[in-house]
Amino acid sequence: MKTTTMSYLGEIMNDIDKEVSELTGRKILDLSQLRKPLDIKQMEFRVGAKIGNFAQQILAYKNARIDMARLDSVLGPENWQRCHTKIDGTNFCKVGIKIGNEWIWKEDAGEESTQHSEKGGASDSFKRACSNWGIGRELYRLPKIIIRTTEKIYPQSWKWESETNDKGYITELRAFNKDEKITLEFWR
Repeated sequence: MKTTTMSYLGEIMNDIDKEVSELTGRKILDLSQLRKPLDIKQMEFRVGAKIGNFAQQILAYKNARIDMARLDSVLGPENWQRCHTKIDGTNFCKVGIKIGNEWIWKEDAGEESTQHSEKGGASDSFKRACSNWGIGRELYRLPKIIIRTTEKIYPQSWKWESETNDKGYITELRAFNKDEKITLEFWR
């Protein structure tokens, strides 16, 4: 009788576990994974501003595909969505995450790019809205990356390497152009 009772209780517990899995969609959301620092391979670099007649600032950024991949891997494609609007010529994007049965939204505005104005504005507003969820937010904390040159440079074609601390944040950054190390300065 004791064995039958234990077997029956085990079946009940398995049924409860199955129902809980079905109710939660088999995935427990860990939103902290959205804030996980980007790997250097997920970053891109471009020339930002010229500094007088002696240097150029390099900007680190992420593209929208990185945001979509992070949202898909952490949440699943069915648990997030985005919505674009344009108000008085400014592009806005809301990114919604389904938590339980409710959608939680974060929104931001973006600037149109010089190459693809409409698409660039939509992409920029999406990337900024994703930063509000924590994706790539550490890029804003990087020091200014400066290269002392007046020549035209193409940092997007360079090989970039980094050292990180135990939490994944960049502590050292290096760039190479055709195996030649580029001298970088970091300004706060």
